Amino acid sequence: MKITFSHVAVLWMVLFLNLFATTFQVQAATSDEEILKNLNIEIAAAEDRGDRKWLENILAPELSFRRASGKIVGREQFLKDVKSRPSSVTRIESIKFYGRDRAVVTAIVNLKIDGKDAAFHNVRLFVRDGATWKLLGWANETSP
Repeated sequence: MKITFSHVAVLWMVLFLNLFATTFQVQAATSDEEILKNLNIEIAAAEDRGDRKWLENILAPELSFRRASGKIVGREQFLKDVKSRPSSVTRIESIKFYGRDRAVVTAIVNLKIDGKDAAFHNVRLFVRDGATWKLLGWANETSP
């Protein structure tokens, strides 16, 4: 897999924004917070169902996703890899806004893989696209 500059740049932006959240945080409307909370819970539910159609609607065309394995994939490969899995539980850790059109959400997703408990820490960068939020960057790693 060839990693392009745009993939690396998006992931660095996600990490930078999350690291300096308290410095640059601007409070946004509660409705946006609720929308992002629900979107993040539904992302895991759509992955559980293997629902590519639903996920297509919230992924930015330029999505860059870092899997827990460290592999970085774009939107098309992410969607191609989606298949149903055991039900998961998502716990939102934080939602931080940067201006009006950017937000970083951190969440823990718990599920069973091969009968064993697994947890994944997710950092997701959303950007406003008109009246909707799109997922632009996503970094995932195993959580203890």
